[in-house]
Amino acid sequence: MLYREWFVRFRFPGHEHVKIVDGMPEGWERRTLGAVLNLQRGFDLPVGDRIAGGVPVYGSTGRVGEHNEPKVSFPTLITGRSGSLGTVCFVDDPCWPLNTSLWVTEFKVISVYFAYFLLSEMNLAKFNGGASVPTLDRKVVHAASVLIPPPLLSILFDEQASVVFSQRKILELQNEKLAQARDLLLPRLMNGEIAL
Repeated sequence: MLYREWFVRFRFPGHEHVKIVDGMPEGWERRTLGAVLNLQRGFDLPVGDRIAGGVPVYGSTGRVGEHNEPKVSFPTLITGRSGSLGTVCFVDDPCWPLNTSLWVTEFKVISVYFAYFLLSEMNLAKFNGGASVPTLDRKVVHAASVLIPPPLLSILFDEQASVVFSQRKILELQNEKLAQARDLLLPRLMNGEIAL
């Protein structure tokens, strides 16, 4: 909601004092997506070649398995390239993006947080170029026009967004630990090894 309020509805801090010129706030820039970030096709990794090891593997629909080594070791964004389009995954752990996905290799003028919401709001599925199988052509997406706010506004947004993403990661880790505890205790409870 904060992203939409600031960067879609233009009700950012200080908006009352900023003129709208040619449909955008003064001081903002209209650029192509390719000028602010770089999307690249993921890497081949057949299911039979995967070795269990805890590194998440991402396909067009999100996390689809694990492997023992990453191809990407920095925070990135992954979205569907073939089959399923539009969902954007924020990944801040080392991972392996599959060839059915596109991943951000470089954040040129925006942060990973801003880029996550920017891509999510773009409705990437509308860039479908496939006839029978939905396909996202990165060259077409790179040519799409996007609005980029001034650096100070981006910094203010990142300060708030980074806190939310940190909290989200903590909650995801807690959920994983609770699921592991459930999976460990439930069979023992059902077998009568643990009394209520």
